[in-house]
Amino acid sequence: FTAHNSQSRSLNAATIHLESCVSIAASYVMLSRIKCGADELNGLAILGKVNAKNIQDHAPQEVREEEKRLRQLDVGTL
Repeated sequence: FTAHNSQSRSLNAATIHLESCVSIAASYVMLSRIKCGADELNGLAILGKVNAKNIQDHAPQEVREEEKRLRQLDVGTL
């Protein structure tokens, strides 16, 4: 299955080629279709190199700055 084809499915096992993912959304869809417990990865096999850019996302700069500002306010009020 492709990421798009797997969206409405639950899979007992899957082999995922994360290197081919074009976005974090595609990576999420592929990984979230596999039925497994929170502390186990039985049934999951990952092929190829894992590109961190495809499995992590960064908030926009203005969001990161606002979070930083709010953390500083929190520290300053205690």
